[in-house]
This record gives sequence, structure tokens and C-alpha cells, in this order.
Amino acid sequence: MKKLIILATFVAALAALSSCETYKVGDPAMSAVAAIDGKYVTFGYEGSDISTVFGVQITNTTNDESDRAWMTITDLDCYKAYRYSWQALFSVRFEIKVDPAAGTFSASSVTASEPRTAWNPYIEGLYGSYGSYYTAGYRRGAQNFTVTVNGRVVTDGANTASGYKADSIEFSYTITDESGASDTYQVSGIKKTGWAEDTQEYMDFCDAYLW
Repeated sequence: MKKLIILATFVAALAALSSCETYKVGDPAMSAVAAIDGKYVTFGYEGSDISTVFGVQITNTTNDESDRAWMTITDLDCYKAYRYSWQALFSVRFEIKVDPAAGTFSASSVTASEPRTAWNPYIEGLYGSYGSYYTAGYRRGAQNFTVTVNGRVVTDGANTASGYKADSIEFSYTITDESGASDTYQVSGIKKTGWAEDTQEYMDFCDAYLW
């Protein structure tokens, strides 16, 4: 009887194993520039003084190239925007050369366009219940702009108010319009974490000086 019980248990276990199908779960799909892409909230400095807050996005190209990406920079100073409205922030989009392994990116006098929509971290960052909100506007009509940037992203390069690490970003940024007038900034900030306290200082600056 003991042998029969052991045999029955073995058969039951074997049946259970044979009836279970296992599937290998693959790694999630990542863009070719995943090491540096994403949304960043940054301060723009002119000299040693903070001049403005920029919302920065880095996204992969249509062909998901590993050496190129798109960068969009939105100036949260609504007084620089067309019609001086937070619903028409000035934004430019342009292509950058990237080295994801090194975390570096650059562009030299590349043509930039004004996108019809752009990320507004003020709305998303301070009023998180609104979710993502996109707004942009044409500052001076369909003018030509050129942009020069040079910088890098450092993985876990910043300590945040929430107590966690976040990727940091630093770059030089010069924008020139077709009249030859240009503005140059040193830009630094962090990748958006989703925690409101991590971007509070940027939003406070917007409240005090830009809105």
C-alpha cells in the first residue's frame, strides 16, 4: 500500500508538471537612446544667475538610430512667448548627435523648428492631477532658428528631495534667430521622477519670476 501511495503521488506530480506551460518573458523594448532619453526639468543660467526654466525632452528618431536623437527645449518664461501666454510657450525642436554609452550629445548650428505642441513641466510638475499637458506657440511666426548645444546626461547623477537618485543633465545652449540675435545659456537639471518635491524648486521659480 505504501508503494502504491508513493507511486500515485509521483504520477500526480508528473502530471502537474506536464500540464504547466512556461513562457520566457523577454526584456522590455527600449529605444536605441534609452540611456539618455526622457523628460528633464532644468534651470537656464545667464552668467551666474538663473534666467529661466526649461522643459527638455530627448526622444529617439523615427528609425531609432543609436547616434542621433531629437531634442525639444521649451522656455517656461511666458513673457518670451507669442501673446505672452502660458498657453503659447516658446519651444524649439532640433536633431542632435548622441553617444548613449558616454551619455553625451551635441549639435552645431543646426536648424531648429517651432513645434506645435511641447511638454510643459509646470503643468505636469506642480499640478500632477492634471496629468501630461502639452502647450506651445509660435513666438515670432515661421522664422528660422539655429541651435548649438553640447552636454551630457549622467545616470543617477543627482540627489533629489524625495531621497532618491535621478539622472542629471548639463549642457550649453545657444539659440540664434535669422536676424542674428542670439541667447546663450548654461543649462542644468534633473530627469523628471514623478515626485512633485523633486521639481518644486523649479516650479517655485516659475511662480516667482516667469508667470
